[in-house]
Amino acid sequence: MVPILDPGVKREPGYAIYDEGIRKEIFCVNQEGQPYVGLVWPGETHFPDFSHADGKAWWAQKVQQFAAHGISGAWLDMNDPSTGNSLNSDMLFRHGESDHAPFHNQYANGMAEASRKGFADAHPDERPFLLCRSGYTGIGRLTALWTGDNFSNYHHLRNSIPTTLNLALSGVPFNGADVGGFGGDTTGPLLRDWIKAAFLLPFFRNHTAIGTRRQEPWAFDEKTRSTVRAYIQLRYRLRPYLYNLFVRHEESGEAIVRPLFYSYPEDRRLDHLADQLMIGEAIMQAPFVDPDSTQRQVALPPDSWFHIEEGVWLEGNSTITCRRNDATTPIFIRDRSIIPWSTIG
Repeated sequence: MVPILDPGVKREPGYAIYDEGIRKEIFCVNQEGQPYVGLVWPGETHFPDFSHADGKAWWAQKVQQFAAHGISGAWLDMNDPSTGNSLNSDMLFRHGESDHAPFHNQYANGMAEASRKGFADAHPDERPFLLCRSGYTGIGRLTALWTGDNFSNYHHLRNSIPTTLNLALSGVPFNGADVGGFGGDTTGPLLRDWIKAAFLLPFFRNHTAIGTRRQEPWAFDEKTRSTVRAYIQLRYRLRPYLYNLFVRHEESGEAIVRPLFYSYPEDRRLDHLADQLMIGEAIMQAPFVDPDSTQRQVALPPDSWFHIEEGVWLEGNSTITCRRNDATTPIFIRDRSIIPWSTIG
């Protein structure tokens, strides 16, 4: 269970968190020196000022108390900061001494740093899971990141690949998109294609907005259920491989997912490929990301490659044609690779 933590504290006299925040001058202020008021889920809210040590220490203490109930992770949301119809430029930092602009992009990092400390204090021998909506340079040290509120269409499926690759190359290894799309109603074919494209991304979540159709795998036909089941199981079998990619990233900064030119900079054919990706050094994917395509071109970098779908070895430094199969997706294994494999369960 991963509950959401929003930075907005409900403006409600008598609510202990609110009262304490006011008494200790924890919240950001407006130009009159009064606590800044935003409009978020609880209605009128105040925002902790993470630009100073007191604000971060106060938030960390509250998260520690929250996590002590047995919670081991949190989804840090609305920390852009999201202020509804209120102008966030009116939110001032450092007790009103600093304008909003220098701290806007850093707000999520401050919340993530304080939240991580709170979980570490509550569970000192455990590694917390934190997922963040926003971030600034260095956010990858603190939390996972998802790529925002996308939509259930092939345009967003297509663009999820370069988005996650850019984040991975920018020091945010633990990232991924909302599979199936967040806004709008997904379809069985779209969900199948998205699952197959994303099942090896570090962050892998099927997520949709309230008011849309049910998006759990069991809400679809058997064809979709069996495809989703197969690729979730394959992800579980490849957990040791993925885990070791995280270890290598921690040791050297090496990207977990990467564009092909990351591993093959000398092959200029790969410079602008945005619909193929490497997962580590051993696995290459070339998913179908267009609804009407019955076949696609796949660039094979130098090396020999084992085509899992066809069960054959192929020579690299070439381009091949793969045909769409509803139950499978083009996956290639690099020659001389060792891929640890796990049983399910």
